[in-house]
Amino acid sequence: MKSFMKTFGIISILSVFLLLGCGGGGSNSASSGTTGTLSLSMIDASDESYKAVYVTVKEVAVCQETEDEDPEWRTVATLNKTYNLLTLVNGVTAALGESELEAGTYNQMRLILGNQPDNTTNILGNIHPQSMPQYLIDGNNETHELKVPSGYNSGIKLVHPFEIEDGKTTELILDFDVTRSIHLAGKIEKNGKYILRPTIKIIGTYNRAIVTGMVFNAAYLDQPLPGATVTAWPMGDASLSVSSTQTNQDGAYTLYLGLGENPGQTQDYTLVSTLKGFAPDCEPLTVAADQTYPDTDFGLSNANMVTISGMVTGHIDASALPQGVDAPSIHISFVQDCLTLPVEVSFIDTTDDGNNATTDIFYNSNNGDFQYEYEISVPSGTYDVVASSEGLGNEEISDFNATVSPATLDISF
Repeated sequence: MKSFMKTFGIISILSVFLLLGCGGGGSNSASSGTTGTLSLSMIDASDESYKAVYVTVKEVAVCQETEDEDPEWRTVATLNKTYNLLTLVNGVTAALGESELEAGTYNQMRLILGNQPDNTTNILGNIHPQSMPQYLIDGNNETHELKVPSGYNSGIKLVHPFEIEDGKTTELILDFDVTRSIHLAGKIEKNGKYILRPTIKIIGTYNRAIVTGMVFNAAYLDQPLPGATVTAWPMGDASLSVSSTQTNQDGAYTLYLGLGENPGQTQDYTLVSTLKGFAPDCEPLTVAADQTYPDTDFGLSNANMVTISGMVTGHIDASALPQGVDAPSIHISFVQDCLTLPVEVSFIDTTDDGNNATTDIFYNSNNGDFQYEYEISVPSGTYDVVASSEGLGNEEISDFNATVSPATLDISF
């Protein structure tokens, strides 16, 4: 478990990076005079916590590997369009466009968010608020702006090498994970703010598999469970990303799983389905490229829920924070063995935008001290807990007993 926990803390940190430059790695991709086509679309791992999540995308650019010190970014899609991410689930994608590119290897992509929404209407029938290019609508039909840290203004860099081949079309999907991208700083009733720290991964249509299935109530197999999360954890290949989605109103889901950079090989995954009020269910699955795996179903059983709360405290100098980040964001993972493999059953993120000190969240940029309160509800059981943050590393607590509610767990970095 310990070796997994160290790896887990690394992959739990956001899988996108602020744009630092265009380059990396030597290359022999000199101009060949041949061209291919890049086709881009976007999908989302949905979140039932909100009715809609709107993101305005200004443009998408790519960077070709080159020996030049200052290689060129090439815009492949100019959009200025506002998307509701929660409609892009279970195989539904939004086309971002196609672009002809010089054949060769491309190693990075960047997505630039817009500063003004388009003139279409939202789910409430209203024109998007012009002062809110990124916003959400909660369960009470209230609109909340999604604050974007300043460091993201220059673009969100996605590292994912891909090939453009002569006369062929390369299809890529940008998987925008809403659950891991939205963070609440403080409490809304106390002037809290929603923060958007985008977590996006790139999925190629080459060397991938598609998994579909249903999530049911184990006590009533004819009762589908909408809003259940299905997460696929890759085994043995740290270069692969975790994939997740949520079931629709019929309890159905669709997942796209990558096989890495080794065509022709299979990849082992552990799939986990979770839903508040239920114990998790796990399924092992070995996938091969260009294959579909239907009827990968889960039956969830009712569970006693335990509330865990506590304080997260520590110290990090403001100069040590990642670029564009005003306060440390702590990801707290609650891990259990599932089919003898440790997986994340529940998680919570604590974050702050640097301008909103409340009794619940506090970061002092002058001396680097932070103090966050958190609360989470998990199925009754024993957990290994991993708290991770970029710039701080991991704190690990083994065999935490969460069988009696309420439970207290304080974490100190």
